[in-house]
Amino acid sequence: MSIAELFLFSLMMMVDCTNGVSQTSYPIGNIDQQFERLERLLLEKDHRIDQLEAKLTQHVTAFTNYVVKRDAEMTSVNSELVKLELKVKQKEYVIQELRQVVEDLETKVSNRDFTKERKIYPNGDDISTSHVSDHNSERITENNEIGRNGTILNVRDDIEKSLPSNDIPSVDENGRDLIRVAPNIDTNIAFHAVMTVFTGPMIKGSALVYNQEILDHGNGYSETDGLYLVPESGTYVITWTTVTYHDYVQTLLVVNGVTRGSSVTDAGEVTDIHQTTMIVVLVLNQGDHVSIRVGNVGRGTLHTSDAYNYPAFSGWKLAGM
Repeated sequence: MSIAELFLFSLMMMVDCTNGVSQTSYPIGNIDQQFERLERLLLEKDHRIDQLEAKLTQHVTAFTNYVVKRDAEMTSVNSELVKLELKVKQKEYVIQELRQVVEDLETKVSNRDFTKERKIYPNGDDISTSHVSDHNSERITENNEIGRNGTILNVRDDIEKSLPSNDIPSVDENGRDLIRVAPNIDTNIAFHAVMTVFTGPMIKGSALVYNQEILDHGNGYSETDGLYLVPESGTYVITWTTVTYHDYVQTLLVVNGVTRGSSVTDAGEVTDIHQTTMIVVLVLNQGDHVSIRVGNVGRGTLHTSDAYNYPAFSGWKLAGM
């Protein structure tokens, strides 16, 4: 075969191959349709994604609002808890103060019971005391001077000798004698107390408590209940001062439940401080209960804010019986 023939044969083969490829290729129109279909699917996917993003945004917003609302509620709850804790602490402090007041009152009552007057029975065989044991009571009754109404006048030395020093204290925290006995006739009997704190309002029939004791020779006055327990029989001067501000108050001197004197302080119709002092001279017996009680009142208040003008309760013995 010549070179020309080989060239012609190769050319024919190339034409046949070209015709074969052209016969198996896709038409242009089908490719466009496929592209259009893909574009529609992409648009649908984009729309679906937009919808999902919108729903996600809504859920995120709702969750954020929920969290913010719960945070505000928790802040409010925490604030209330802090307030409650503060109130609890305040209540605990008040309870501690009340417990201390109760302990102080119990101590005063115990001391008042312990310092009860010593008396003997008419036959002189026994004495009544609050905290002296039976085996010591016989020793106490020896070598004592017996006064009127069977009162033992000089029992202090025997009490201190008969009891160990750690059985009873000799004085309280204010230096007052805890062994309460009727004093010798040479001792001046007198007391004076003022009211520096008013815890009103006053109630008719209630006793006024003059909370600060200034003087008490004879150990008869109690700042706890405002009661004066007469330590020795005799003639006494009892006086009390009432101070009011724009109020009306009647006060009564009461001995063993019986009114023995009355005083009226009337500043009800004026905006001013009024002061009234009443003096009563009377015979009292040992053990009598003397107090100042409330009669008729207006608003039921007393003026105690002036250090030079406190309500006061005083008394002293003039002579024996």
